[in-house]
Amino acid sequence: MEIAEFIIELLPKCNKDQVRKIYNRVSDQLHTLDGKVSKSSEELGRQERQEDRFEVDFLGTLTRLTDVRPGERKDYSVTIKDISRSGMCLWVDTNFVPSRVIEVTFSAKGNKIKQSQLEIVRIRRKDTNEGSWLELGCQSISRKEVRRLQLQEESVVKLRNKMMNRGPTTILVVGEQKNTMIKLFSSYVGKQRYNVTFVDNLPQARQAIQRKQPQLVIFNLKEQEYISREFTLFLNSNPSSLATLAIIDKEEARTPLLQAGVDECLSVNNYEDFVFRSIERALLGHAMQNINTDSLHGQVLIFSVQRSRINFISFHLEENGFNVCVANNLNEAKNFAFQDDSFDAVFADYLPGQSDEFAILREIFDNIPVIALCDNFSNGQQAVKDGANNYLCKPLNKEDVIMVIKQFVHPA
Repeated sequence: MEIAEFIIELLPKCNKDQVRKIYNRVSDQLHTLDGKVSKSSEELGRQERQEDRFEVDFLGTLTRLTDVRPGERKDYSVTIKDISRSGMCLWVDTNFVPSRVIEVTFSAKGNKIKQSQLEIVRIRRKDTNEGSWLELGCQSISRKEVRRLQLQEESVVKLRNKMMNRGPTTILVVGEQKNTMIKLFSSYVGKQRYNVTFVDNLPQARQAIQRKQPQLVIFNLKEQEYISREFTLFLNSNPSSLATLAIIDKEEARTPLLQAGVDECLSVNNYEDFVFRSIERALLGHAMQNINTDSLHGQVLIFSVQRSRINFISFHLEENGFNVCVANNLNEAKNFAFQDDSFDAVFADYLPGQSDEFAILREIFDNIPVIALCDNFSNGQQAVKDGANNYLCKPLNKEDVIMVIKQFVHPA
């Protein structure tokens, strides 16, 4: 059988990740045979961009909204170089500390003050006649997503503090080129921050894992070893508590490795500067996947005219991982129903004299649990008769809010 026919026959038996690896290797081979150099991602991005971008030169203030540690700088001067409907290109000084989400405040034409919340998707150095800058490529992000990421960051901070108090981290380094690694770790080992073991290959790593029970494995392997069957089997057989970090030669290897289950990847060109931050990211990322197994996640709508109710319920639901939408009148509630039918529950004001409005709401969200917000116990009983699935009475408390939502939303 020819090699091509064998590959075609093999494809239906492969999973998605395996097919993607085959596709990437075939694409690389085609480029090699054709003698062509693949276009840069920047060039491809320009060709495929569907929307217009407008060159501007606005000055503004950049505020980091996530990834801010105590004592770190939050605000920076920024120059906006171009604007599109979905994002911006920004120049900021090279002292900028990366943050996933930022807010930019600037004065546009007509001296109108505008604010945009953005997610950073690209950072690169820009050298000009006026000096050096960091060029930030950003895309728009919704307030709901910003809040979700901030809540996620709060969980990360709590987890980071917990990890810092548990003593030295046990690390296993796998790979032949380890002299630089030994030098890097030597000062930290002396401070009892890390306990590090070095092995040359994966078979030795299996034995070391059983003896040492490390919290993290750092792979410093060759490109061919990362795509080998032995490496895949090694990842699949690891204890669930073991975090992983891969040192890579080419950025193209990052996505397949992350999809295969590696927690963090670091370029070999940067690992001397960023290896310890990457270790933390790998440990945190892996730990985040294994916590909050009993946490609640979902989306709810609050239909109320009482701001205190809205604030109280929103705070405690968002703290538990919910996205919260608010409607102050029936028309707004109808718009939410038409635009998004993925709500897990609706919290709604209930007044006996306005039961017609509650009945309309109950009809709009006919397949979604509706929780009535009532002034007293008797109103709650009447709300159930009028179609409510449950009710909450004044004074509201956190335990009641969580208890009620747990009846309708199962832990993720």
